[in-house]
Amino acid sequence: MICTFIIFPETHAGTILRRKANALRKQTGHRYHTEYDKGNQALSSRLAISLTRPCRLLLTELIIQLMSVLLAYNFGILYIVLSTFASLWTERYGQSLGDSGLHYIALAIGYTIAAQAGARVTDRVWAHLKTCAGGETQPEYRVPLMLPGSLIIPIGLFWYGWTAQEKVFWILPDIGIAIFGCGIIVGTQAMQAYVMDSFPTHVASASAASQLLRSITGFAFPLFAPRMYAKLGYGWGNSLLAFVFMAIGIPAPLILWKYGAKLRAMGKPQW
Repeated sequence: MICTFIIFPETHAGTILRRKANALRKQTGHRYHTEYDKGNQALSSRLAISLTRPCRLLLTELIIQLMSVLLAYNFGILYIVLSTFASLWTERYGQSLGDSGLHYIALAIGYTIAAQAGARVTDRVWAHLKTCAGGETQPEYRVPLMLPGSLIIPIGLFWYGWTAQEKVFWILPDIGIAIFGCGIIVGTQAMQAYVMDSFPTHVASASAASQLLRSITGFAFPLFAPRMYAKLGYGWGNSLLAFVFMAIGIPAPLILWKYGAKLRAMGKPQW
């Protein structure tokens, strides 16, 4: 946290403009103000507006509601896998607790590859679409990278589930979980970037609003995971998760690409 204040540059438009206005007031003696100035608004009023804005965005913005559902299911199936991953190796493969923990390296590898490659590809696609549009930008330029994530996640779930079900050599389920982790990060990066680009003046509030439901599913989904795997096994259990994800995740990028601008326009401005 301390390093962030020292190393990272300020990027918030309101803060940068207020600093420039303060400097000009001191230099010239003139009363410079910015569009972000709230006048003599009381601190309690500003806090009330800021603290309730995420809830208001979630209740009034269709695009936030859609992204919340997508992020919630992403997070829910991730935590189902995380909460049952160690027991796969101890109960089904007979490994020790120490050895079972090493398999999380495969998940970390998938995360790392996606975080490094996905961010670069997302920025290049955005820059290419911006150039094609003559310099104009749209949040929908983040959508193309949602589709690979929507395909990679089910592939990883099928691979991981059925190799674990058949109890094949340990590296094959690890490959599947790495593919799954890669898809989770690629899809989540694109969705979060879309939310931030859609609400540039309220990035923190929009991000908080879109992540409320995913916190709930991250808690709730692991509760039924043991019973699901006990009843369906790893093969059909993960296949069920994959099929539901395909039904939600594959149409969503197509809808956003075609109707995203209209959905954003239907929202109510939040002060």
